[in-house]
Amino acid sequence: MLWTSLSDGLGMLTHWQTYVAVALHWALAFGPLVAISLITAKTGRAVWPLLYAALRPFFVAFAMFVIMFSLWPLYLRFTENAIWALPWQLLVEQPWVTFKILFFCVVVATLLPLVPIVGQLLSTTAVGAIMMKYVLGVIATNADARFMEKVDIWPSGWFVLGLALLAAVCAGVGALCGVFLMTTLKNNFESLDDTSAGLLATPIGTMFSLVPVFTYAAWLSYQLPH
Repeated sequence: MLWTSLSDGLGMLTHWQTYVAVALHWALAFGPLVAISLITAKTGRAVWPLLYAALRPFFVAFAMFVIMFSLWPLYLRFTENAIWALPWQLLVEQPWVTFKILFFCVVVATLLPLVPIVGQLLSTTAVGAIMMKYVLGVIATNADARFMEKVDIWPSGWFVLGLALLAAVCAGVGALCGVFLMTTLKNNFESLDDTSAGLLATPIGTMFSLVPVFTYAAWLSYQLPH
């Protein structure tokens, strides 16, 4: 089942909408950093970077929230079209529920890396899995809630171990590709410093980190009626 799910997870990289979502993730997670850097350079006040550092986990969690709620028809194999308005609709119509999801994900992303060996590797996958649980709840609310009773969100220990190994491979490949892109950007654009080139190369790592998330989503999709 892991290999089949992995094949479907990698298949998400063939959808152009995945790359739009990754670009949107970058804008939401790091756009505020760019804006705050410009404000700090203009005002000279050090409080702005501290504010971003405090809020960054929520920016990153919200960026993942947008990806998971926008792309669910693709990674759960329902349709070939993303629902870009859904996360924003939930934010407006159910702000408290959205905040609870984000807060829980921030806590998990903060504490899980403390678990030896697999904690750091599974951090992004765990946050994505939490988001998917709420995605399934939204589907059940707008469809037939009874199908949720047959969905097991907990994979076997071997599957989790496989996800951890996959996450390690994806992290390594993403890091190598990111360094290559960062070096290429610096060589071709002399005005870019290490920080700017690193920020521009970040989406490569994000894309690879989503492969284990989409693999888990594919495992879930085989339990759902289509």
